[in-house]
Amino acid sequence: MKTTKSVTIGEVTKGQFKLSNDGERFRGRLTWNSSTGLFSITELKMEDEGEYRVDYDDSGAKRKYFLTVYRTGMPSQPEKRGTGMPSQPEKRGTGMPSQPEKRELKEETRLLIDGNEAESHNL
Repeated sequence: MKTTKSVTIGEVTKGQFKLSNDGERFRGRLTWNSSTGLFSITELKMEDEGEYRVDYDDSGAKRKYFLTVYRTGMPSQPEKRGTGMPSQPEKRGTGMPSQPEKRELKEETRLLIDGNEAESHNL
């Protein structure tokens, strides 16, 4: 994780959460459950990684969180390259190679806060 100054993403005052100017990039992606106190960030991006702070004006508390985002995923099957041969045998009678299989890269974004993997976090 990059070492940077913490960014205040919002504040909680009288049981209400409000995004700060620095937290605007999370608009529509950050939600807060006032009953549980859990925050959730959806549609994570690699550039979301960093150190964040939430200010609790009623108590004067300021809590810092370290957010690490990383990608995982591998192609479902490795592609054969450089052989000069079709990946599937030729169809008899056509003289044409069959269509290559379509392969997808399955990518998943995971979230780490303070070294713990999770989807929702109590900030």
